[in-house]
Amino acid sequence: MDFRSPASPNDNAGEEIPDLQPFTADQLEQVETAAREEGFRQGHAEGLAAAEQEMRVRMERLDEIMQALARPLDEAGERVGDELLPLAVAIARQLVRRELATSSGEIVAVVREALQALPSYASDVRVELHPDDARLIREAMPEGEGERAWRVVEDAALARGGCRVRSDVSRVDATVEHRLNQIAARVLGDSRSEGEAT
Repeated sequence: MDFRSPASPNDNAGEEIPDLQPFTADQLEQVETAAREEGFRQGHAEGLAAAEQEMRVRMERLDEIMQALARPLDEAGERVGDELLPLAVAIARQLVRRELATSSGEIVAVVREALQALPSYASDVRVELHPDDARLIREAMPEGEGERAWRVVEDAALARGGCRVRSDVSRVDATVEHRLNQIAARVLGDSRSEGEAT
């Protein structure tokens, strides 16, 4: 197929100009088919590129939406954890108080531990206890047991299950509240530091 336009009179002066023939129906159909196929290929390629770009934009938007949806759940989880932990500590306190009030062996262990925490040179040792616990200690541990003399002092303001030990040089707070506060501080501190590390 020759798609050349007729030469102008000045072009190729002296050369013989071939006689241009009009396209036949078959030739026109071939040109039309070729043009249609080329247009389809170009349109298909452009459509694929546009679809890929649209897909990337939609995937980015979907990712943003998913991240936005996850944020409130993370924040809600932190708030629930912050609210549940003090509740769990309060429940544990009630259970510990109830257990200490019914178990005489626990108060004996608490008093022994508190006495051992004093320095060896301490004197004038006083063990302050709730009156009910004082009776249990007097029965289980005679005053002055061991190398160091000590005496029981009743204090109705103290909760059952704990004690305070005072001497001329130091003081040991083994009250239920103090011990529970230490445990709660450790638990709350650990959970907060875990949350911050995440």
